[in-house]
Amino acid sequence: MKKLSILVPTDMSGISLKALRAASGLAGMVGGTVTPMYSFEKGRYEGGDVTPEKVQHELNDIASAYVDKPLLREAFISNLKPVDAIVDVAKDFDLVV
Repeated sequence: MKKLSILVPTDMSGISLKALRAASGLAGMVGGTVTPMYSFEKGRYEGGDVTPEKVQHELNDIASAYVDKPLLREAFISNLKPVDAIVDVAKDFDLVV
């Protein structure tokens, strides 16, 4: 049986972190995995020292506090607008929380 793959788009707000916790509980019940996702729009961070790699590292660290380690997959960082990123990436997952 295929494991349930859960995508959790996040803006790192309190509500989206609750979604990570809920996804972890669901993945634990059904033997699934949780992949956090963040949309890193190119123009939004121009001129700063923020990079997609730094954001990915930070999101992995944050997610590890909310998702049981065996269930957690590497965070996915997109350079599209959030709505476009979710639609584009969601097709590779079974569920979006």
